Amino acid sequence: MGLIWDFDNNIDNFLFPIITGVFFSHNLVIEDWGAISGTTGRNTKVCGMTSSGRIKMKAGWVVIHKKYFEKYNQLL
Repeated sequence: MGLIWDFDNNIDNFLFPIITGVFFSHNLVIEDWGAISGTTGRNTKVCGMTSSGRIKMKAGWVVIHKKYFEKYNQLL
């Protein structure tokens, strides 16, 4: 499962984080993942996806915030 988030909910001039998309794919393989970044220090370890992984995740969208629907259709 993949979550996409953004700082969007503007309340009293403060941007709160919100989940803007939820995606799932049961057929990802190792080659669908990019390199791990942030491998040193106390930061969060993350990795991107290759285009093949993004295509698989896009096919399994669960929910997308209406404000981001068109943007994610173009990016994924």
